[in-house]
Amino acid sequence: MSQIDAPIAVFDSGLGGVSVLREMRKIMPGEDFYYYGETNTNGDPSGTGIAVYADNQYYFGTWENGMRSGKGTWIHYHVHETESKTDLYTYHQYTGSWKNDLPDGEGSEHYDFNMDLLEPYIGYDSNLIGTYTAGQLNGEFYLTKIYSDGDVKEWEGTADHGSWLCIDGSPDPKATTWAVQVE
Repeated sequence: MSQIDAPIAVFDSGLGGVSVLREMRKIMPGEDFYYYGETNTNGDPSGTGIAVYADNQYYFGTWENGMRSGKGTWIHYHVHETESKTDLYTYHQYTGSWKNDLPDGEGSEHYDFNMDLLEPYIGYDSNLIGTYTAGQLNGEFYLTKIYSDGDVKEWEGTADHGSWLCIDGSPDPKATTWAVQVE
């Protein structure tokens, strides 16, 4: 059997497309993702398209020479064949600017959680809105945190290439005093 070196597209009519995709991933485990959209002369994603990745991840947006670039949305549903007692996240999404296959520019992230797994008195980042550089938080951010009792609080903070800064502007190695609660 010969192997075709091209993206594979799956259309979901609502009549079992996701289950078909799951079975395709079992018999073709070497495929990185399935893509449908515009391509360049080399057959790489270029223009607008949608990709379906392993582990219930999806991207819809613009591409340049096989990489996410421009505006787009990436979604990861944390879905398991059996109930997970350890996966804190149930959903993760990034919407915004991309460059070289990474979030880069203005964007926002959103997380949903398995509320049964949240520890008391700890705030978990639920929404982050700000600027990203090469996939890292970088600059001023507005964020919301959710707590195990369902309470949501708004915060503002500053990051420097993936590291939160203390209120006084110095790096915070423990990431404990980096944000100010919005009143």
